[in-house]
Amino acid sequence: MIHGHTRIILQNSISGHVLKEVESENTFQGGVIADFLSSMGEDKHTSPSFNWYDVVGGILLFDSTIQAPSNFMPSGVAMVGNGAYNIANNDLPNEMGSYNVVEQVVTPSRLEMVYDFNTSQANGHIASVCLTSRIGGQIGYGNASGRKTIVNFNTDQTGEISLSGNSCIVGNMLYTFTLVSDTLTVSKEHRSISQGSVFRGLSSSVDIDLSSIKPSGATLNVNLSVFPLNDGKIRIYSPFNTSIVSSDKVYFFDYNPSNDSITLGNVTNSSAHTLNGNNIAVSFTPDNYFVTYDSDRYLQAFNISNGVQVIDYRSEPLMDWTRNGNYDFSLSDGLFVSYASKNGFIVDFTDATVKPINVSASADYEIKNMRIPSHNALSFTSYDSQKLIKNPLYLATINNLDTAVDKNATQNMKVIYTLTPA
Repeated sequence: MIHGHTRIILQNSISGHVLKEVESENTFQGGVIADFLSSMGEDKHTSPSFNWYDVVGGILLFDSTIQAPSNFMPSGVAMVGNGAYNIANNDLPNEMGSYNVVEQVVTPSRLEMVYDFNTSQANGHIASVCLTSRIGGQIGYGNASGRKTIVNFNTDQTGEISLSGNSCIVGNMLYTFTLVSDTLTVSKEHRSISQGSVFRGLSSSVDIDLSSIKPSGATLNVNLSVFPLNDGKIRIYSPFNTSIVSSDKVYFFDYNPSNDSITLGNVTNSSAHTLNGNNIAVSFTPDNYFVTYDSDRYLQAFNISNGVQVIDYRSEPLMDWTRNGNYDFSLSDGLFVSYASKNGFIVDFTDATVKPINVSASADYEIKNMRIPSHNALSFTSYDSQKLIKNPLYLATINNLDTAVDKNATQNMKVIYTLTPA
């Protein structure tokens, strides 16, 4: 067990006098981290590829309290500030503070992370503080300024991977789906994402006849897209139509790795818009939403369980014309990442809101979906090299302050987050 403690100190920016000091205990979400490690192939047979700061080296400050357990920032909560291990704010967004390497304490029995926020940073109402990964703390999301953060992705927590649209990883298994006529071949390999795409000595394959399962009269498209679900199944999309008009059904297959069975499912386009039905413009989230774009690149989302359209987002296009793969990332808890022209957005299906993400200001980096299974991972590409960012935005801890803090532009603030064995 791990115990967490938060201390926030507000100081007058001129005199340095302490104006307010708040201390509070936290809820450590060990299950969230365990789920992430499992999904990334971290098990007793592999050497861990992370350091402490990869897992908890980021901080997020929110304007509202958060109920545990919660993997991600829930709807109705806004980020006030953020910070990341060993990152100083040099002309970065106003929400971001600077990590204090001098005052940090790193020992086997005590980890004390210190973040400094000056008068222009993290101003507002602070009701909760959460630890996240170093990359998550550096990226932040739902920021008010909307400016981009130049993110250093060259960290120990990245590993080069190679996955195509018809591949995905669940646990330590890589699944690749190939369609020839009506025969679906499922190839399986045991791999460790934490050390790149490393063959672990186990492979097999199975052929599944879809002729009696596919929709009547449909011709299957060999350009498959696959999406791991929260229940362990893998959703397979074979685009039958490039245009899906209102009231048309969108078909998909669900593959169960435990017994190699497959079933046909569908959701109806209940919108008034014609949807793009090609394989690069359709996504399925782990928690049963269907997401696509209409002909004008505006995002549409549907709840598969009841067919209800949950979002008709027409404020701005959320798809890049130049994309040659699916730049959307399916989170869980009703959240979804969309990416257009190097601008990132988190879409919240539960309240139909769209929140910006700080993505890299460099043209060399683009957030992409490499179909890693878990709702706790993203990936990015630098030129032609795809790499995995482990759990960038999850909530490792939830610390609801006993007394909220209101910071303004006349104050400096220090946030000290301490982890010790319970």
